[in-house]
Amino acid sequence: RSAAAAASRPRRRAPRAAKGGAEGGRKFGDDVYGQLAGNGDCQVITSIIAAAGLEGKLGDEGKQYTIFAPDDEAMSEYARSMGTTKMELMRSLQVGAIANARAFANAHIVERKYPMADLPPRITTLDGQTVQTPHVVMYKGSSPKQLANFNSTNGCYHVIDTVLAPKANVAPPPPPPQPSFARAVLAPEANVAPPP
Repeated sequence: RSAAAAASRPRRRAPRAAKGGAEGGRKFGDDVYGQLAGNGDCQVITSIIAAAGLEGKLGDEGKQYTIFAPDDEAMSEYARSMGTTKMELMRSLQVGAIANARAFANAHIVERKYPMADLPPRITTLDGQTVQTPHVVMYKGSSPKQLANFNSTNGCYHVIDTVLAPKANVAPPPPPPQPSFARAVLAPEANVAPPP
């Protein structure tokens, strides 16, 4: 084939390597999880999503997702409010139970693409909560660092400075005690003469 023909063919982008963290060294594609994994400011939430087993779900090209990704500083502040560190928080979510990590991750994911200009006042996250949409800005102060509208092949993500608490797993109340009729049936009536 000629050099001109080869040059005219569309080039496929190679997967990008994630920047450190638990996902360091791995390469990711252009789906929404891959894009987030390449952001060095969101290593904690990326690791929690991986621990929850949601990589495949967020790599589904047949659906669109928006991730509201707390940056590592926001995760540190949240951990401090819980009386721990962000690393201990991440470890407890990963090791404690996959359901813990999944609940935490799902509280930050919406099944639809919402660019910054199209954000509704309220969103329904994958854990079933309908909550006020977190505050999203393109830039903070005079910093040139982009914080919103990171597009991907199946959605987008926004970096936020707060954590969306997962829905509490409240156990249903126990059923009310059923009345026992056995004693009433078996108890002898008063003043009943014994059989002869």
